[in-house]
Amino acid sequence: MRPSKSNRKIRRQIIPIKCKAWWKKYRFTLIITLISLAAGSIAITLTKQPLTKCGESELFLYVLDVGQGDAALLYSPDTAVLIDGGEYDNGERILDLLHALGIQRLDAVINSHPHSDHLGGLCTVLNEIPTDVVYLPRYPEELTPTGFLFEQFLETAEEKTLRLTTPVSGQSVSVGSLGLTFYQANLDTYEDLNDCSLVCRITHGDQSFLFTGDISKEAEHALIRDGYTEQANFLKCPHHGSGNSASDEFLGVVSPDFVSISAGTFNDYGHPAQACLKRLLSHTNEIYRTDLDGTILFISDGTSIRPQTHISFD
Repeated sequence: MRPSKSNRKIRRQIIPIKCKAWWKKYRFTLIITLISLAAGSIAITLTKQPLTKCGESELFLYVLDVGQGDAALLYSPDTAVLIDGGEYDNGERILDLLHALGIQRLDAVINSHPHSDHLGGLCTVLNEIPTDVVYLPRYPEELTPTGFLFEQFLETAEEKTLRLTTPVSGQSVSVGSLGLTFYQANLDTYEDLNDCSLVCRITHGDQSFLFTGDISKEAEHALIRDGYTEQANFLKCPHHGSGNSASDEFLGVVSPDFVSISAGTFNDYGHPAQACLKRLLSHTNEIYRTDLDGTILFISDGTSIRPQTHISFD
């Protein structure tokens, strides 16, 4: 008997979990085999979906496959918002998508937090694409990044005279046809820049999209405590699906219909973690992963969302 669609989606998530121990034991044999296959000109081709035109009342959300990083583009006929930019070498890939869609200006750029896997590619994009405003999180002075990428970002912002804004928690703005509301966890102490992530809830008609950066369960609980969390149809899974994110309490409040996880194939962190996947699966079977699905497109008509995987724009 053919398994139901629901069961197939569950198996799709669980199989990689069961394979983790197998992968550790046989990874070198597998790598050698793959090299041999490539040398023998044996190719495995995934069915890729070409770019489609965005309808007048639609919103396209592209969750880009940028390896072990985060980057998402919200695009409608009158609005373009970029959230994070992956690592530095992902900047050109984001530009490829913007050019393919004919986007010549960004209404807003949101950097959830200035770690390299969220900030790096933004420098390349901001150098080429005019941008109305860049939203940044607040964080303690002692957590200010000191690396090259952050310095380059600040230099780019100064050179391009970008308007940098740090919204207060609960602040709402309108960007084209979209409503944006920003939140930040209020913790007694911040030991990790991840927990300073600027969380953003975006509404399009009756549909809502929650982007969470890399917050941990401690920050999730603080958001709930302060009344800064509500239901969302789409959830960008916190912190690439780490074991210390997407707590049951948080998922119970957000109650997402769709979840996306941004993670690199066979990444060193083991993301998404088995415990996180199990929690997600107790709330929804509509889980999509860039390590399995490539670049993912979520199409909203204001009343419902439909996903497409393996989007090609090269």
